[in-house]
This record gives sequence, C-alpha cells and structure tokens, in this order.
Amino acid sequence: MYYICSMKQIKIFPIFNQDADDIWSEFIKIRSAALAADGIYLNAQDLSDGIRQMESEWNAKKGNFAYGAYSGTKLVGHISGYYEQGYSCVSNLYILPRYQHKGIGKGLLRAAEHSSSLLRSKLGLISSFYARKFYKSQDYFLIDGEDFFQKSIKGQGHCDVVPLFYANKAILEKCKELSNGEQNLNLSMINKQHLPTFVYRDISDNITAYCMVDENTASDKQQIYGNSSWAKKRVEYTVSEYLHTQQLLRAKTR
Repeated sequence: MYYICSMKQIKIFPIFNQDADDIWSEFIKIRSAALAADGIYLNAQDLSDGIRQMESEWNAKKGNFAYGAYSGTKLVGHISGYYEQGYSCVSNLYILPRYQHKGIGKGLLRAAEHSSSLLRSKLGLISSFYARKFYKSQDYFLIDGEDFFQKSIKGQGHCDVVPLFYANKAILEKCKELSNGEQNLNLSMINKQHLPTFVYRDISDNITAYCMVDENTASDKQQIYGNSSWAKKRVEYTVSEYLHTQQLLRAKTR
C-alpha cells in the first residue's frame, strides 16, 4: 500500500516505529518550515517542546499511526495521530512549502483514513485557520467551535492493502486463522513492538491476507498468509515496495 501523488516521484509509506532514527526531529523540521511559510516562526524552545509532545503522545496514546511522504529518500511531508474513544485523531499533517499544492496532503490524509478505518469509523482533527479550506474540500465537517473537524471513514480501505498499526483480539484471531497457527502471533508484537504488518481487506471488510514483515529477510522470502491468491499478491507487492524504500533509507544513514 502506497500512494503516488501528482508528483510521480513522491511515495507515501507507513512509519511503524516513530521512536527511531530521529523521526521526530525530521517531523519537527517539516512542521517548522510549513508554519514559517504561513508567517508563524518557531524558536528553539518551540522545537524542543514539539519533540517532547510527540514523544509523550507516542508513549501515552493507543493506536499511534504515521506516514511519511518521500521524494527518493528525502522526507517531504508527514501525518501522524492516534486513537481516541470512538474515533481516530490526526495530530500532525505538514508538507514542506515547495511540495505543497501537489496532492501530497490528500495522499497522506487518505492513507490515514484507510488504516484508521480498520478500528474506527471517524477521523477527527484540529485545523489551523490556513488549512480549513483544504479539510472542507476533503469532506471534513466542522463539529465543535471553530477548529475541530471530523469525517466518517466507515468503508474506506476496502479492496486495498493497509498497514496494521494497532490490532484488537478480533483482528489477531483472524490473522492466526489465515496462518493456520504457523505464526505465533500476539497483540504485543503489533501494538508495542510495532512490527511492520500489512493486511488486505476485501469488499466486505474481511481481512483475507496479511504479512508481518521481517526486515532482515528478502521480499521474495516473506511469509504471506491468506485465503485469496489475489489478496496475497497485493500484499506481496506492497511488502516489496516497503522493503525497497526501507533499504534506501538505511543506506542513506550509513
């Protein structure tokens, strides 16, 4: 599962473990540049507080999710959020100024909607004054005061591969069923260890294939389980693209 925006070289991939590889520092740099383009400037204390806020959110909230938009190996935009009672909440969505107005924000938002719809029926967010028009164009409705928007995401993500950032017992049991007990799964592997996992959902919202990715194993050796050859092929393709990008990002940091 990845989205290519109107800029064909831009790809959007999930970030399963935010507490790694200076991800929050990269997020804050993008936020700072995006806000500066709107005349809002962050000082050193603001940047430090922003990183602490992301860390606190990561440790305290359930269902943390994040996606990065990449131009090659350069992170040019991101979205992140978490689960609240009854809905998912976007806490950050920022794009570097030179990459704005090219469909990247739409792609990031759509990715968050698809993965969040696994366990939630609504996605909410607090919008700045400058972003209200954008969210309204994406079918978000103002429901509280002047800045809280929400959208129904029920039914999104069907016939698609989505990353599994957070699982409940029902999802876990379905994956165990698909693997016929071959893979020793538990909720901690997904919800606490944040092992990269992708699932395919059919038109009836049933999970028909999945893969828990081993990042030390070649893409053609990954264990993909499912009861549909089509669904398994879709997961295989997504995992291959994800691993290729991860290899490029690791090579960049060496």
